[in-house]
Amino acid sequence: MESRIPDTESFTNGRCKAVEQSFRVIGIEELMSLVEKLIKGPRHRWSEFLRWFIQENGDSSFFYHATTDYGIQVIYTRAKEAGIWYVPGVGAQLMQTDALKAMKEFVDAR
Repeated sequence: MESRIPDTESFTNGRCKAVEQSFRVIGIEELMSLVEKLIKGPRHRWSEFLRWFIQENGDSSFFYHATTDYGIQVIYTRAKEAGIWYVPGVGAQLMQTDALKAMKEFVDAR
């Protein structure tokens, strides 16, 4: 089964438009609510990872959230230069250096 988690090239080449259209700033409360909706319960296999991300970055004032094609959720914090991808029902991972750079450039251009 092919993974739907994007690589950097896919992000920069094909998903920027979707990110731009859905891009918004959210606070920690909304981020926690979003994660709870995405994982649908404490026993979900990605709940620990997503909660870890919130704990590690919870002191950030705000986050950037976007939804790309295929329903991929992008969560990024400029304060700590950290971000994750989450594909409901498929998986989650930390953004790698190139994707973080692309998000930083996107945020800075706004």
